Parts: sequence; structure tokens; C-alpha cells
Amino acid sequence: MKLASALVFVFAAISAPALAQECRQCSDPIRVSANFQVSAPIDKDASGAELGKAISSASQPLYDLVSRQCEVLANEYKGECRVVQMNVNASINDRRIPQFVAPGERGAEQQRVNANANAVFEITPPSADKPAAKP
Repeated sequence: MKLASALVFVFAAISAPALAQECRQCSDPIRVSANFQVSAPIDKDASGAELGKAISSASQPLYDLVSRQCEVLANEYKGECRVVQMNVNASINDRRIPQFVAPGERGAEQQRVNANANAVFEITPPSADKPAAKP
């Protein structure tokens, strides 16, 4: 009898999360976090205006990636997707390009613009009275 009770308890403990997960997939929104990063070289002698343009040029693809990712998630989960939070950051970094140089010499200098985005998506599954989103 103790063994049967223990087995029922173990089965209940294992199946409860699975049942909750199934129920969650039915009606509760799903949240997904994603990170994106782009990097591009820029002229080390670039002016302030050129650096500003480089940051904008590096950041723009991130917005496109986040938008496209929402479409992918909506199609994958057969629901509606919206971006609930997004952070975009960009920076200019000086780097030395590793090269085979003579001892005591340094590699060439280069600047890079690095931009990254962190986004949180919320996917709402289709309700029973509303058809799923079309791909």
C-alpha cells in the first residue's frame, strides 16, 4: 500500500508540471527573450558626425531583426506577437588588429561600432473564438 501511495505521489508530482504546461500553452501568453548583436569597422579618423551615422547604421538592422523575430515567433506558436520590452545600445571601441609584426611593434589600430538589442516578446495563443494568425 505504501508503494502504491508513493507511486501515485511520484506520478502526480511528475504530471502536474506537464498538465500545467499544456494548460499554459492553451491560453496564457508566452514570453520569449532574445539578444541580437551587430558589429562593423569604421574609420579610426571618423568625425563625430560620421560616428553618429555609424551608430545609426549599426542600430537600424537590430530593429529589423526584432520585427522579423516577432513574425517568426507568431508563426511558430500560431498566435499574435508583440514586443513588450526592447533595449538598444551602441558603442564605439578602439581595437588593435592582431597581425604578425616584429617584436616590440604593435598591430594596426581600428575602430568598430558595436550595437546590441535585447527584446522581450509576448506571444498570445489564438483563443477558441478567434482564428490563428496567418503566416
